[in-house]
Amino acid sequence: MKRLMKERLLQGAQAGEYMLIAGVGLTRAGILAPVRPDRLARLAWRSLHEGANFATLLTAAAVRFPDRIVIEDDMGALSYADLDARVQAIAAALAADGIGAGDTVALMCRNHRGFVEGLLAVSRLGADVVLLNTEFPAPQLRQVLDRHALSLVIHDGEFNSVFVKAGYEGRRVLADSQGAPGSLCSLAARHEPAPGPRRQGQIIILTSGTTGVPKGAPRKTPPLAAVGPIATLFNTLPLRSGEPVLIGPPLFHGFGLAFLAVALSLGSTMVLCRRFEADKVAQLLVMHQVKTFVAVPVMLQRLLDIPAVGRFSWSFRHLSTVISAGAPLGASLATRWMDTHGENLFNLYGSTEAGVGTLATPQDLRAAPGTVGRMPLGTDLRILDSDGCALPAGLPGHICVRSGMLFEGYVGGGSKPMLNGYMNTGDIGHVDAEGRLFVEGREDDMIVSGGENVFPLEVEEWLSAYPGVVEVAVVGVKDEEFGQRLKAFVVAGADADFGPETLKGFLRERIARYKVPRDIVLVAELPRNATGKVLRGQLASR
Repeated sequence: MKRLMKERLLQGAQAGEYMLIAGVGLTRAGILAPVRPDRLARLAWRSLHEGANFATLLTAAAVRFPDRIVIEDDMGALSYADLDARVQAIAAALAADGIGAGDTVALMCRNHRGFVEGLLAVSRLGADVVLLNTEFPAPQLRQVLDRHALSLVIHDGEFNSVFVKAGYEGRRVLADSQGAPGSLCSLAARHEPAPGPRRQGQIIILTSGTTGVPKGAPRKTPPLAAVGPIATLFNTLPLRSGEPVLIGPPLFHGFGLAFLAVALSLGSTMVLCRRFEADKVAQLLVMHQVKTFVAVPVMLQRLLDIPAVGRFSWSFRHLSTVISAGAPLGASLATRWMDTHGENLFNLYGSTEAGVGTLATPQDLRAAPGTVGRMPLGTDLRILDSDGCALPAGLPGHICVRSGMLFEGYVGGGSKPMLNGYMNTGDIGHVDAEGRLFVEGREDDMIVSGGENVFPLEVEEWLSAYPGVVEVAVVGVKDEEFGQRLKAFVVAGADADFGPETLKGFLRERIARYKVPRDIVLVAELPRNATGKVLRGQLASR
């Protein structure tokens, strides 16, 4: 008992320290700026009435910054006050139709205001939300729907046919049909009485499903557990209240969703684009003088590869913060971005199940290209062997995490494996003498060729360093003699002039011969899912 009390006292003291550090960062960002007394009283009343949920972030921003623009999308501009009013009206209409705490609602939308309205309205009711991948074909969608007892689905009109093919017969609401019956707009126009207080619902994020059926990972992080990562983010990233944020990754992905929350916390304008198209996003970045760009690495690559027109080439020097996550950020890509657009690039490492694991600054990426950085406050990350023993700097092992951000298990049962009290992320990596983490690859991606272990990421990094190589993916394919052999797929730039043998010769001078792919295939593009991850299974079957 005494030991337990001591641990709780230490945890409380640590949380207090983190809150002080977080306060410094939040004050610098402008979030904790003084609030008019009348608005503070209104905020307190609404927070008590509505409870703690994802929509509370909108409540706080709408009371403080009612006239600020919260969303710029293909339907125009929307203010915080207008979004708040619409979300309240939609929530009231859904409540009148029987949706509330204990229900589960699925959301399948691209990046636009309909996603935000649907998510926040359901959150305000205390119902659980399942975020569906917009790239699901009907059979995979059916598998996911079968795992969740849904009361309602909110989706874009373009997905009508996939729900029909999946055999879903439940109630559906359209997210992007202006004024049509059965749409969010029609719900917002009903003016139902406001529902009463409710519980905090869960947001269920689906895993990428690259190795099987996507699994639901519920997220309902206790506020104190998030204080450490919040303190690190706001003290490290130069985020400022009110500055425009362009969120490139899908909002249904944990990375995109996290920065939706950050943007609402900042009272900032979210610039949203339904699909990532490099030319269009480049125009939006300049048009809105975006300060923070949230992206997966392939988006940075696409922006860098936009051809110059005459003497004009895109410059994004107005960006103060570029945050990359969701897939490995290659050392050559990081260096090329900063050489072109300035020292504004940060690299986040984490997962749906573990939350934020590490954060690399531009200084880290210059000093140690390829790193994913250091742990945030409140996170304990270790490199462990298969017996759960810690490994020294430089030696690769299982990347394992312990923090209050860990999820509590998948919908339907099961969780990530644990090693000596730490969650195994499924990645292999090492830390250097400065405490910076390097991810060497997924355990599942390791290729065993002739008894030698090879992680594709190392080979991909070297191939990416060759002039004219735009993108690379290395996979293992069956081989009668060696069990597996390496096969590389390379996307070349428009002016590139090289063949497979040239690339093999380049590799032989830099890595062990058993790591040199026997086959190198030049392709026009790599298959990717909606979050930018390469679909290696499709490549291995070619």
